[in-house]
Amino acid sequence: MAAWLNDELNHELEDPAMVSMLHAPMAVGMFHLASFFHNMDTMPRLLSPEQAEEMAFNLESFLLAHLVLTITCQTELAFVLFDIRPKFHMMSHMVLDVRRERQNPKYAWCFGDEDYMHHVATLARMTHRNTTMVRVLERLRLGLVQQLVFLCGLA
Repeated sequence: MAAWLNDELNHELEDPAMVSMLHAPMAVGMFHLASFFHNMDTMPRLLSPEQAEEMAFNLESFLLAHLVLTITCQTELAFVLFDIRPKFHMMSHMVLDVRRERQNPKYAWCFGDEDYMHHVATLARMTHRNTTMVRVLERLRLGLVQQLVFLCGLA
């Protein structure tokens, strides 16, 4: 990812001094993001106060490096390479949750929920507005039955 980012910057910017100005925050951000994911994979479900603080610190440091890159690109370089996205907002909530709940996000956060909601919205668009709730529930139930039949080898 760092190599792609460096290539992207070299492609966008002609001045090597400008590119090197971004290397430090990129390195800091990558280090802390990698540390955060390492912590997620190696730490238990319930975290000690020290583990929770380490995990929150790494994610918070990544977010701060991301902000530095965003602001630098927009103000100094006059282009938007690093944009604030919904995942950034979600990660800022994750920092607060880790500190408050002391639970490993690996066991609590699920990006699959977004896919599931997209699936439900697709089903809802295929129904009449007066019967949407009933029809979506029926179709979801039918899908679950089909999966169960398949998993049990009955089909």
